[in-house]
Amino acid sequence: MSKFLKHKECDFEKDRIIISSGKRKYYSVWCPCHPKIKRSNYVLEHRLLIEMKLERFLNYGEVVHHIDGNGLNNSLDNLEVLTIREHKQRHKKLKRKD
Repeated sequence: MSKFLKHKECDFEKDRIIISSGKRKYYSVWCPCHPKIKRSNYVLEHRLLIEMKLERFLNYGEVVHHIDGNGLNNSLDNLEVLTIREHKQRHKKLKRKD
């Protein structure tokens, strides 16, 4: 784990829950130390994993995309950072294929 996220409060195994957003489901991790926390002190796990890989927090306007469309598949080879615009375009293309 990179320096900026080395906190005892962030426990990927113990404090991991599944949250729903519309039809999609995502893992969320208890991490009150993160600057992008919501009221519940949980942060999306895929966001944390990408930030650790990049060794920086995501910038405003950056989102994490699940390449295979499975929000529960947080393997790094399934995640990519996109701008909000790129992300919307990617999903638009995926809907056309359906």
